[in-house]
Amino acid sequence: MRRLLILAALLCAPAAMAVTPTPFNFHAGATGGGTAYGTLVAYLPNGTQAGNTIICHGQYGDNGAITPSLTDENSDAFTNDIVHSGGGSGQTVFIAHSTAAATTGSHIITVTYSGANATNQKLGCYETNNTAGHDGGSACSGATGSSTTPSSGSITTTVANDLIDFIAVDDQTGSVTSWTAGSGFALWENDRGYGSGIDGMGEWQIDASTGSTSPTATVAPSTGWNAAACAFKAQAAGNPQPAGMYVNCVANYNIGSKTSGFKIGAPCGSGNNLLVLTSTDSPGNGHITGVSGSVSGTWTIVDASLPTSSGSGIMDMWNKVGATVGPADLLTITTSAAFSQGEISVKAITGADSSSPLDTSPTGVGSTTCASGLCTLTGTQSSGGSLTAGGLTPSTANGVVIYWIGVNSPKILGNSSPGLSDLDYSVDMASLNELMENNGYGHTYYSSASAISPVFTTGGAAVQGWRWAGAAFKTAAAGGVVRHRAQVIQ
Repeated sequence: MRRLLILAALLCAPAAMAVTPTPFNFHAGATGGGTAYGTLVAYLPNGTQAGNTIICHGQYGDNGAITPSLTDENSDAFTNDIVHSGGGSGQTVFIAHSTAAATTGSHIITVTYSGANATNQKLGCYETNNTAGHDGGSACSGATGSSTTPSSGSITTTVANDLIDFIAVDDQTGSVTSWTAGSGFALWENDRGYGSGIDGMGEWQIDASTGSTSPTATVAPSTGWNAAACAFKAQAAGNPQPAGMYVNCVANYNIGSKTSGFKIGAPCGSGNNLLVLTSTDSPGNGHITGVSGSVSGTWTIVDASLPTSSGSGIMDMWNKVGATVGPADLLTITTSAAFSQGEISVKAITGADSSSPLDTSPTGVGSTTCASGLCTLTGTQSSGGSLTAGGLTPSTANGVVIYWIGVNSPKILGNSSPGLSDLDYSVDMASLNELMENNGYGHTYYSSASAISPVFTTGGAAVQGWRWAGAAFKTAAAGGVVRHRAQVIQ
C-alpha cells in the first residue's frame, strides 16, 4: 500500500516547470583601432543581480599568440567557452562567461590579452538569469567563410530554452553596409567599424527545442566572415531585470570619420520605452542636426541652443519617447558637417514616463546653467586624479540623470561618485581616434530631488579643458519609483 501511495503521488505531481533565461543589462562596446592594447575595459550599465551570469563576446586582430582572459572588479572568474581564429590577417572572435554567480553589483569587465597586445578590439557583455554555463561538449562552435549568411556551424542543446549567444565579424575582406539578425534571434550589437574599419554584430536567442542547430545571421554585401556561437544551459538561477526605471542597454560607437547620413544600430531590441543619444565630436567638425530611423516616434534635440563648439568638443543630446526597436532597426545620423574623431553613445531605457520623461526644469549645481532641460558647464583643471565637473538638481523625484563630459586630455577612466560609467577604454590607448576618445559617459539613478554632481577619475596628470552636460529623465508619471538600487560607485 505504501508503494502504491508513493507511486500515486509521483504520478499526480506537477511536471517540473521549464525555466527561461532573460538577458538584460547590455553593453555593446565601441571598437578600438590599430593601437595594440594589453587590456580593454567595458562597463555594464548596472551592477549585477544576485545569482546571475555575465556573458561576453569580443574580437581582436587575428594572432595565435594571444589568449583573452576576463574578470570583473570583484575578481569573479570567467571561462573562455570558445576562441576562434579567423585565419590570415583577419579577426579572432571569442565567447566567455562568469563561471559562478557574479558578485552582486559587478559591472566593470576587463579583458586582458596575454601573449601579445591585441589590435582592433571590441567587447560586448550582458547579464542573464536562469543559466548554468554552456550546455555540454558540443555547445560551442566556430566557422569562417565568405557569403551573405555567416554561420557558427552546428551546436547541440540538451535542454529546452537554452540561451544561444552568437557573434560574427567582417574578416577584413569587405565593406559591410548591413547586418541582420538570424531567424529567431535578437540583434543587440550592430557595428560597421566606425573609426577602425572592423565590422561586427552580436545576437541572442532562446532556443525552445533541443538537439542540433546552426545559428546564422545575414550580412550585405557578401564578405569574408568569422563567427562563433555557444548555447548556455537553461537552469533556475538568479533574478530577472529589476522593476522600475532602468538603463537596460548602452551601445557605444566610435565615429572615426563619417559624412552626414551615416547609420548606427538601434540597441537591444524591444521592451524599452525611451532612447537617449549623446555625442561628442572634435572641435571644428559637425554637430548632429537630425536623427531618424525605423524605430517608432520622433527624435527631438534636448537643447537646440546649446553652443556647437568648444575646445573640448561639440556635444549633442537627442531623445525618443515611446521607442520600440527591433532586430533590424537602424538610426540615420544627419550632421552639419562630417564627424571626425568623435563618438556616439545610445542608451535604451525601460520604465520611463511614457509621454514626457524629460525633466524640463532642473536647476544647475554651482555655476552649471540649465536651458530646455539640458544643464552644462565648462572649465579647466591643472591637476590629475579626481575631476569634479557640472551637476544638476532634478525638479521631481525618481528618475535617471544621463550625463557626459568632453575633455582635451587626458582620458576619463570612469566615475568615482555618484553613479555608473558607460565607457570603453584602455590604459594603453594612445590614439584619439579609438574607443570613446578621451571622453566620459555615465548615468545616475535618483529617488529624491537632490543635487547630483558626478566626480570623474582621469588617467593623466592634468585636464587641460572640459565641458560637462547632463539631463534628468523621469520615471512613470503615476507615482512610479526607481526600484533599481544595485549601483556601484565607480
